Amino acid sequence: MNGTEFAPVGDGGAGLSQAQDSLLGLVGHLGTVEIAVLAVLAYFSIVCWGIFFYKRRELRRAAKQSERFLEVFWEAKNLATIHTASLDLKASPLAQMFRAGYQEVQRLTKAKRQAGAGGDEISTDLAGIDNVERTMRRAMTQEITAL
Repeated sequence: MNGTEFAPVGDGGAGLSQAQDSLLGLVGHLGTVEIAVLAVLAYFSIVCWGIFFYKRRELRRAAKQSERFLEVFWEAKNLATIHTASLDLKASPLAQMFRAGYQEVQRLTKAKRQAGAGGDEISTDLAGIDNVERTMRRAMTQEITAL
């Protein structure tokens, strides 16, 4: 080339690298806007981690209570026993769905008793099954949304 060589100027930036060795030293050289941006990022990072651990705890609780509900469900001899046990399992989506279906069955049984034994029982029973299915599907959607 034309004889000009590049050489380091001054201390080669050694003063800046020493200040950047620590996080506080780095923050000390930032302006107000940069500090504000870092504060906002730190705040939202803490919020995100909090949400993560909260949801993780809730999902674990729901899974444990659902396992317990399934044990009760398969061991119980009648629906009333299952319903009573499900009242203590508020975090279990399965227990919530069962309670919704059980309450609909109770409502239909009561309505059938009030209507008397007359009428077309087969069509009434089929309509009742559809009502229970819709009720449980709605409860399932609500539980999925909540989770």
